[in-house]
Amino acid sequence: MKTFTANWTTEDSYTDTDTIMSLAFSREIQEAINNETMVDIHKTQGWTVVALPRFKDMRHAVDVNDWCVVNVGAGKWNKFGSTYTFKEQKHAEWFILRWL
Repeated sequence: MKTFTANWTTEDSYTDTDTIMSLAFSREIQEAINNETMVDIHKTQGWTVVALPRFKDMRHAVDVNDWCVVNVGAGKWNKFGSTYTFKEQKHAEWFILRWL
């Protein structure tokens, strides 16, 4: 089990930029931890995990998601950042052949 605790305080010396940056970084950390935790849960339930190295651009991310909707179907895949999990190994294999 992973535990994450964060303390955040504001002081008069903080500027608006500091506050905005702190919130942005804390959200990124939270999302990364949530994604990692969800991928670990899926692994323990027998799902196959495929991590893309990086999206080429925003359109590429949309194309990958659209492909999953059409070719895999609802409830049989999930996306966590650029990491995808598939309920059936054959779907992960199709995904790998298409996108890696």
